[in-house]
Amino acid sequence: MKDGQRKWKRGRYGHGQRIRRAEWGLRLVLTEEGERALVSAVPAQFWELARFKAIEGKTWNHPVLAGDVLFVRNSEEMAAFRVAMAR
Repeated sequence: MKDGQRKWKRGRYGHGQRIRRAEWGLRLVLTEEGERALVSAVPAQFWELARFKAIEGKTWNHPVLAGDVLFVRNSEEMAAFRVAMAR
């Protein structure tokens, strides 16, 4: 951010939304197409660690993390996933 130069550009998430967990060094992304991705994005490199289909259909809604439960929804359905992080 100091010099404004791009370090990398990766990931195709459409109009997806994300939750940043600084203490994990990770981001939970909900793609526009309803896929959930776990991403490590630091200035040195981008890594998509995991991705799976969370809900059917298009969503622009923000995911919500309450404790260790991730909630995702669109206009048709909602799903909840328990998030377990290794320590």
